[in-house]
Amino acid sequence: MLERRWRLLAPYRDEIVGLVRRRGLPLTDAEDCAHEALARVVGFRALDESRAVQLLRTVAWRLVVDAHRQRGRDVRARARLHEAEPAPPEEAVLDRAEARWLVGRVAELPAREREVITVRLQGKPPAEAARALGITPDAADSAFRRARLHLRLLAAAAGAVTVAMVRRVVRTAPTPSLVAISAAGIVLMAPAIHSPHLGAQPEHVTGDQQVVSGLASAERPLGATAPPRTPVVGGSGWPLAGGGGRVPRRPGTTQLATVAVGQPNSVHWSPVTVTKHDQQETLLESLQRCVGQGVELTLREIGCRP
Repeated sequence: MLERRWRLLAPYRDEIVGLVRRRGLPLTDAEDCAHEALARVVGFRALDESRAVQLLRTVAWRLVVDAHRQRGRDVRARARLHEAEPAPPEEAVLDRAEARWLVGRVAELPAREREVITVRLQGKPPAEAARALGITPDAADSAFRRARLHLRLLAAAAGAVTVAMVRRVVRTAPTPSLVAISAAGIVLMAPAIHSPHLGAQPEHVTGDQQVVSGLASAERPLGATAPPRTPVVGGSGWPLAGGGGRVPRRPGTTQLATVAVGQPNSVHWSPVTVTKHDQQETLLESLQRCVGQGVELTLREIGCRP
């Protein structure tokens, strides 16, 4: 019986392929669709052979509709895979705070690096920045690379401090909340010192600076507005020696590590040396121990408050 049905319907295969292709499917899909339609009709138990050809065309048409629906679902699925997921609100807050904090650190760069990166932040191309500063393009590019290296190194150090603070929150709090963990990162991004190159900066820090020292209390909970004071992290608000460069260290501060960026060996990179002063523990262990007292973080050293 099946063999008889195949002999009956096989001559219509090419017709079905053409029908399917006219409905927008490529040749390969059309051939698959025609074969599937033939197999379904031949295997239909209650087939009326006098109407088998009409049924074959109907089945093929339905398979075309199903194929188009599946293609539409595939397109939508691929689009969803490539859609950028919106960043959580706490990540957006931390990103903005980190950007403001790093811009503030520009004032602590050596004079040449500070001048070059300030001009570049104004949107000027490298050649125009070099002309504005009266230096060669190679010198401007080298200074810009050194400035970026300084800031990247400082951002990495800030990240290590954040890890230490978050671990402290997770270790000491019975149920550490996302707000508390986010606050540990936000407090690192303290407002920068006022710089004539960068315009006015905030005069106080919103939030409890005692979070840095692990001393948040019921009298001053997380998120409360603290009175104006000298921020602990980053040296914000301290006067700069000579308008730029080294920030004076708080008396009694114990150095955890010093950072030195040497002269560039080429226009592409500068040698970086990080010297840790306690060889009995890792830098992260030192930071975790020091978070309870307060961490001082500048471009040239990482220190532990007395």
